[in-house]
Amino acid sequence: MAVVVQCYHCSNILELDEGFRGGVCRCSECGSLLQVPKASSTGTPKARPAAPGAAVTQPQRPANPNADPGLSRGQFDPKNQVPQPQDHGGSSSGLSRARPSAPTAVSAPPKIEKVTPLSGPSSPMHQQQQKAVGKNNMLLLVAGAIGVLLLAIVVVIVVVVASSGDKPISTGGGANNSNTGGNGGDTPGVKPPERVVVKGPNFATLPLVGKRIVIAVDAASSMQDSFDYVRRAVYQAVESLETDQRMVVAVWTSEGVKQVPSGGFVGKGELRAVREQLDDVPTRGSTDAARSMKAALDLGGDQVIFVTAKFGLMPDLSPAVLASAKPGQRIDGLKITAEDNPSPLQMMADKTNGRFLFITQTQLEEIVRH
Repeated sequence: MAVVVQCYHCSNILELDEGFRGGVCRCSECGSLLQVPKASSTGTPKARPAAPGAAVTQPQRPANPNADPGLSRGQFDPKNQVPQPQDHGGSSSGLSRARPSAPTAVSAPPKIEKVTPLSGPSSPMHQQQQKAVGKNNMLLLVAGAIGVLLLAIVVVIVVVVASSGDKPISTGGGANNSNTGGNGGDTPGVKPPERVVVKGPNFATLPLVGKRIVIAVDAASSMQDSFDYVRRAVYQAVESLETDQRMVVAVWTSEGVKQVPSGGFVGKGELRAVREQLDDVPTRGSTDAARSMKAALDLGGDQVIFVTAKFGLMPDLSPAVLASAKPGQRIDGLKITAEDNPSPLQMMADKTNGRFLFITQTQLEEIVRH
């Protein structure tokens, strides 16, 4: 009597020989190892999975050698324990030719694509975030470039200012400069020695050759940093005078020219009178260069020295001032820090056989220190 079981895995119906009862067989459809029940039962019981490591039961061969050993589809292959198909014309006593179930279409698993932020699609919100990040990065780059540019401009300005502090003293003037006092002659652009030693009467290395000398000093706010050094140069000039020389200081103010000392020209032994009044002169506001220069020329000196740090003196200042000069008056010029090109002070000096000196505050400090 045949044993009928159902595969627990693929539900295939198997008809087995009695020799398989209680043993182990292999499903002809899916190849699963099945435990064949021992006792007969009604219906078609589902076979349980065979225990791990169980071998397929070898049924006893019938007495008739031509009889089917129980495999309806072919002979048993001991190598892979899978029945080999063999066409039999008649029925068998073993596995009947159970109709194979219709193959079911197995859909291929969906292809999973790995999406990366650089290669895969992204949500609109993510795209907006990426655009915002890109815009912020661009703004940072622009801000950094502007910062570097500003830093470069600052460095250039610092270098220019620092180099201007070491600019050589520029001198110039007319032909009547034989009494230079050893200050380097009349060659423009000549820098005096670090320790300037001038023989004879002089004001900040400018020779004092007149008998009545007027030093016209600007007291505007532009002279705030230099006025103390100019004041010391005035005191040194008074002490360097010859016995037959006289000097007065004409201070430019916003109200006009103030004469120091108020009593007029003084000689070498009258430094105290100059100090008492010049020490109290402040630097403030603005002054009128043309008016102050003309007023200084009217004080009656035969040598007038203009001292200023005023920025941007125009060339037309020279003819306006020279129109007020007396015959034989010599005009010298001392310009501190703010250079003019062309310089009206140098034009006046050239016209009157005077001297012009452009000097930095550092150089002026070095001169009055010795």
